[in-house]
Amino acid sequence: MGKHMNDKEYLLAVKIYLTRYYSSELVSIILFGSLADNQGDQAPSTDVDLLIIIKDTCPIPIFNKINRELLGIESQYKPTKNSFYDLFRKGLQNATGMFINLFICRHSDFTNRNFTGVFGVNPVMAFLFAPKTSVWRSLEQRHRIIWGEEIFAGSKEDASMQLSDVLRSFAMNSLLSLGAISLSFIMSSMTQFAMEAVKWSLFTWKNYSNLPNTSLPVICGKYARNASTYEKRLLSAFLNFRQTQKPDKYLLLLAPLFVIRLHHKLIQQMRVRS
Repeated sequence: MGKHMNDKEYLLAVKIYLTRYYSSELVSIILFGSLADNQGDQAPSTDVDLLIIIKDTCPIPIFNKINRELLGIESQYKPTKNSFYDLFRKGLQNATGMFINLFICRHSDFTNRNFTGVFGVNPVMAFLFAPKTSVWRSLEQRHRIIWGEEIFAGSKEDASMQLSDVLRSFAMNSLLSLGAISLSFIMSSMTQFAMEAVKWSLFTWKNYSNLPNTSLPVICGKYARNASTYEKRLLSAFLNFRQTQKPDKYLLLLAPLFVIRLHHKLIQQMRVRS
């Protein structure tokens, strides 16, 4: 069992490894998500989100070796267990790309917005559930270059979100939040999954509303302006959980209702605009 490292040690270990041994094959090391926001959101992170862009000319054996050795570094940072919770989490990782610390892909997969190639998710699951436009926008708005090229330089923001994006977001976050409730009877630590459902629903709302890149507390505040009493209370529980990581039954039980209401509002807005 490897020793636990903090976020800075993990980022440094990945950067040193890649730049020391494979700089000739490397395009960019990108940090994204909450750690890259730099907007005063001091919630403790549950994952360090890294995207490693490798040159298309990198031979397959070298690409696979980099991937294996990066997973070895990650295992030191976050040792895995064989509990039912960890097995469920791993299955969710493989299907959706959630709760994964590091992604590695080729340059062309990234520039072509090949969602499956970049995030390594099941293609059928990605087609059915991945709110791709929302994910790409979040990545573009919430990233920081650790090493190499600014991969988004000169790129244009994706087209406006379509009804299909909202429906995929609804499907993914509904399943995530309902699954959290179902599994809470055998595992006590399922609030994190409810939190992810609320978080990604808020990002879908933010991206559809074309709001600038802001921290989650600010997004919650903007959404709360036209929210019901229970939604405001849930958002408060959501932000509190991000700070404390303590199980919250209110957040767990009401997350599905929040997901339904938020997406219902979005669909109504889209109908009015059309």
